[in-house]
Amino acid sequence: MSRKSTRITVRLNFILYAALGLPDCIFGSAWPIIREDFSLNVELISVITSVSLLFSLLTNFLYIKFSKIEAHLFILWALLSLMIGLSLVAFAPNQWIFFAAIPFIGLGQGTIDVAVNSFVASRYSSKVLNLVHAFFGFGVTVSSLLITLSIAVTQDYRLAILAVLFIQGIVLLLFFPYRYLFRRKKKNAQALRIQIKLTLKNWLFPLFSFIYAAEQAIGIFLASYLVFRNYSAGAAAFITSLFWLAIMFGRLISVRLSPFFGKKRLIQIHYILTLAGGLLFLFFPLLSALLIGYGLAPLYPIFVEMPYSYFEQTKAARIVGLNVSAATFGILVIPLCYALTLQFTGLGFIPIIVLFNLILLIGLGIFIQMSRDSSDIL
Repeated sequence: MSRKSTRITVRLNFILYAALGLPDCIFGSAWPIIREDFSLNVELISVITSVSLLFSLLTNFLYIKFSKIEAHLFILWALLSLMIGLSLVAFAPNQWIFFAAIPFIGLGQGTIDVAVNSFVASRYSSKVLNLVHAFFGFGVTVSSLLITLSIAVTQDYRLAILAVLFIQGIVLLLFFPYRYLFRRKKKNAQALRIQIKLTLKNWLFPLFSFIYAAEQAIGIFLASYLVFRNYSAGAAAFITSLFWLAIMFGRLISVRLSPFFGKKRLIQIHYILTLAGGLLFLFFPLLSALLIGYGLAPLYPIFVEMPYSYFEQTKAARIVGLNVSAATFGILVIPLCYALTLQFTGLGFIPIIVLFNLILLIGLGIFIQMSRDSSDIL
């Protein structure tokens, strides 16, 4: 592949992963006003998110099952599926049409996620992969800002959904002429069949990725909590967009700061910022959202790739694959746990749930690093 083709391909992966984040406004910033439009319970968002994620998990299976199919065909299907789902949301006359959109959005997001991650991981460095994930935050931020603007201008969310739909159409037009660049390299099937034995402590890495789904849960429930605290729907959507913006900038900045601080010191700094945000959540939600978003930002990319510093190549690759699967499963389960807890406690209990979740995550991260120093995790 020529240098020009490589640049185009990398940029398209950035754009595709930003497109992956665009529909997340439906499950975050727009949810308070969507549920009022269709008279839905606030806790139903976790069920909707779970259904979407189940369809996303289905695409992981289909991608492996039909691995002979070229990646660009999966991506084309994903973009079309997202546009179908967004169209149903934008023009839904009732809750049932809105519910019908969820599988299309789940299939579209899941397909882009697995296709882009597999493509980038097999061809580029971890630095490129980290930057790709940063663009997810960019997509979520843009969609949240569009929701804020739509509510301010029209007192409704549908204008923002139409804008996201239009952007998805542009992404499709940008991708289509260069789809041939996404033909996948053949992998060594024998190497993929190697059986790797993992110890119980090796599973701490996937467990960390699972608990890290707190990021997604906070993004989902933050707007609803702020409305509960008497913030307007527009202000709640704006603060949620700042949360995702902090994550995006946190990942971009950490790539630059890592050579100066070192990975270990950088992780410690972000632990402190994350914990400070959790402690301030009840009193200063805006500052807390910024601190938690920025603090969490680099932790997932760093811990996903960390096994390569602990183990030999084959075992590390196996654990990294489990990390990605555990993260997806966590995004399915953790928000559901939040919703089940809130049914008994009410939305006012969210700061305590978030703080507990963050302490658990940071504690596990510290234990993993301490175990490495003692060679106890190998």
